[in-house]
Amino acid sequence: MALDGLWIVQFTGKEILGSGVAVFSNGKVFGGETGFYYIGSYEAEGKVVKARVMIRNFDPAIPSGFGIPGDYEMDVSAVLQDDKMTGTAMIANQPQHSLGIRLIKKANL
Repeated sequence: MALDGLWIVQFTGKEILGSGVAVFSNGKVFGGETGFYYIGSYEAEGKVVKARVMIRNFDPAIPSGFGIPGDYEMDVSAVLQDDKMTGTAMIANQPQHSLGIRLIKKANL
């Protein structure tokens, strides 16, 4: 199945539980959740998808689940199976700040 489309994003960590949406299109990823939006790029090799995503906090009243103020980058690695992806996301160069992710495709582009 092609990656390009609208995906629901669910994430869980030690003290984090949340969800958002992401659009994958031609090597780019765009998305968001309450208080944050995402912009980044992705590559797929076989069923492995890797992305680097900038997380921007547009509403300072909504804190990051990591307790990190402001913006940060995340490295994402997931395995694609049919219309689902599962994997991990980690704040760039900070493995202590990681979480599990699950994406479910809802529409093709």
